[in-house]
This record gives sequence, C-alpha cells and structure tokens, in this order.
Amino acid sequence: MPSNLLDILWNRLHICPIEWFIGDIDLFITSDWTEPPARKAKKVTILYDLIVYKYPQETDKKIVEVQKRKLGWVKKESEMVLCISEATKKDAMEILGIEEERLKVIYP
Repeated sequence: MPSNLLDILWNRLHICPIEWFIGDIDLFITSDWTEPPARKAKKVTILYDLIVYKYPQETDKKIVEVQKRKLGWVKKESEMVLCISEATKKDAMEILGIEEERLKVIYP
C-alpha cells in the first residue's frame, strides 16, 4: 500500500488493525512512517530521534506532520519504545512525556 494511504488509515483515522493484514500476532514492532492500531497484539516502537520536534524548520513539512501524528499514537499505545541512544530516551521523556519505564535504550 502507498505510504500516503497508510498515513491516512493508520495515523489520521487510526483504523484497520494490523491483524487484518497479517493475521493474529502477539507482538508487533513498528518503526518509521506509520503506526497501525492493533486488536490484541502488544506494540513496540523503535524511536530514532525527535528531530521533527527539535528542528522542524530543518525537515520537510509533510514529514513533520506525519511523524507527529505517528508519535501521538506511539505515546498512547506502545507498550515499549526502543530508543537508539540515551539522548533519544531523554528526548522521549522530555518532549513526548513517555514514562521512563516504557523506554529502553538499544544501540543499533
């Protein structure tokens, strides 16, 4: 599916659970562009950085908008957020308000 369509379905409307596409699962790991809802699966998200919040003027407007929508769902729904650095973990706590217990640093 085109990424623009997935942004609409998953980031904006937050419909069509991932299980509709891949079947029943226990865990789903998300990363970059979209944040699908899940019916029963626990979700884990990989977080690289929060440039869209820290330096939005340096990033394409569409990327900023899509990432902020996605990160809103991450904050609400992800059981755990895997951060690629201590700096990203700190930003996730300070900027997104994600509790430290849900953040884990795992270096690439």
